[in-house]
Amino acid sequence: MDVAFDSLHEDMRILSVRLLTYDTKAFSAGPFHSQLTHFICQQCEASLQFLLLLCQQKLFRDRILKNKELCRNGGILSLSLTILKLGVPECLKGSMDIASSISRLKAKILSILLQLCEAESISYLDEVATLEKSMELGQTLALEVLDLLKTAFGRKQKPAASSHDKNYPMGSVLISALRLVDVFSDDSNFRSSFITNTIPFLTQILATPHDDFVSSWCSVNLPVMEDDANLDYDPFGAAELALAAASNMLTEAKANYSCPFRSISMPSIAYAQTRTSCVVKIIANLHVFVPNICEEQERDLFLQKFQKYLLSESPWPSLDHPASNEATTVCRNLGSLSHYAKSLIPNNLLNEEDVQLLSEFAYKLQLWCKSQVGQRTLQVAKCDTSSQMKEDQQLVQQPLPTRANITSVPDSNIDNPPQVVQNIEESTATPSKQEGNARDETPRNRASVNGGLLQNSVGQNLIHLGVARTTSACYPGASAATSMEVTRCKSADHFRTPETTKESGLRDDDERQPKRKKRTIMNDEQVNEIENALVDEPEMHKSATSLQAWAEKLSGQGSEITSSQLKNW
Repeated sequence: MDVAFDSLHEDMRILSVRLLTYDTKAFSAGPFHSQLTHFICQQCEASLQFLLLLCQQKLFRDRILKNKELCRNGGILSLSLTILKLGVPECLKGSMDIASSISRLKAKILSILLQLCEAESISYLDEVATLEKSMELGQTLALEVLDLLKTAFGRKQKPAASSHDKNYPMGSVLISALRLVDVFSDDSNFRSSFITNTIPFLTQILATPHDDFVSSWCSVNLPVMEDDANLDYDPFGAAELALAAASNMLTEAKANYSCPFRSISMPSIAYAQTRTSCVVKIIANLHVFVPNICEEQERDLFLQKFQKYLLSESPWPSLDHPASNEATTVCRNLGSLSHYAKSLIPNNLLNEEDVQLLSEFAYKLQLWCKSQVGQRTLQVAKCDTSSQMKEDQQLVQQPLPTRANITSVPDSNIDNPPQVVQNIEESTATPSKQEGNARDETPRNRASVNGGLLQNSVGQNLIHLGVARTTSACYPGASAATSMEVTRCKSADHFRTPETTKESGLRDDDERQPKRKKRTIMNDEQVNEIENALVDEPEMHKSATSLQAWAEKLSGQGSEITSSQLKNW
């Protein structure tokens, strides 16, 4: 028994070295090298197929489980890792014979591991966990299986038509890997490491678009399924080729040898249901909490790590996209999976406890997702509001105009607004104005209470809070009409001059007098024109090009208007 597994392991090492040699740029594999590699793959596959048939017999399987070297010391785990790490070199990617043979090798070694793990007499994983070296090998093997699944179920990877050609059966790699992950996740020796390492693979499955997920995981009509096969091995023909190779008499014609095979694939319905049940059981195994076995800190540990992973993978939300599309899709797909899983109970593929654990996990994740959406949306709104207030403070904060400013009359200029309006809106002139640059323009103070003023003491600054943009930031669902009403209210108050009854120019609320409409920098025709334009283009103030174009257009209908004046308006 030891010799059989050791000799197979040595053959696998030779095959691995050959494939790695072909993978170097310095080596160019021709047809003869490809045929010889395929022949070696078939010999390894035939040997592994024979051992798998033996492992399916209870007597032989129990003898293996009692073998210290193969189980406790990690002999089978080491062989499994060598096979799972086999890869098709770039120069042989076009050879479907080699690709399918290597894939079937992986499927068969996974089946052997499943036979050992599912044995009832002796716990194979308990034997592995007795030694630290074997335990490390087991954890490495588990990661290799998960990487295999992540590659296979990657959302960006589309299965090639040739990879599922019935002429080149690839073996039941995925279904065997899923079943093995189910076993590992249910074992107390490996469950803690699986809680973290299984999440990326599960997220790849659950984050697929909803329609694709339902057709792949909640249906028996799969677009693609795996085909498995066994070789009809001819030992005499293989021996003839081996002797020819040993005597350096192997020609390209003789090397073109291929064993026939016969299909052993699962029925399509059984395959689809088994695949889905494995995903359900993996989630249930990781989410379950057994008080007498699990520690208290393990309660909802898988759920918390799953939530943390979704947050780390999610892009930072905005007001237009407040929630992570991935988290929302995962929750929706889990709901569909929970509903479909109930139909698998009568077939004994799942039990009621598995479905209940899945439903509980889906429900808790959905509650968290809803609360997280609200928190992150509110946080985004606060951040947007805070940054806008700081910007408005920098742009608008200016000393309050005094009576001396109001009564002083500057030199007449046809481009300047009327003197009183100019002194209310432009408190102190900047040394040099640059048209089109809002940060070089003199900010304007607004003395209107309806415009949102923060009133300090006499002589301090008035800070405009940006009512219109803050409102739209905090309530992304507000309609354009609402935004327009706020904008028009602000624009109307912007050019009105308050009655000043005190030396400071401020008024108490109880002493406010009715406002009198003052002249503005635009006539009625210009105001009507720009207000109509704002209905179709409410974000005009953010576009310098649009502001410049409308400033030139409005200047032809009355007094000259600069783009900066139009933006402040």
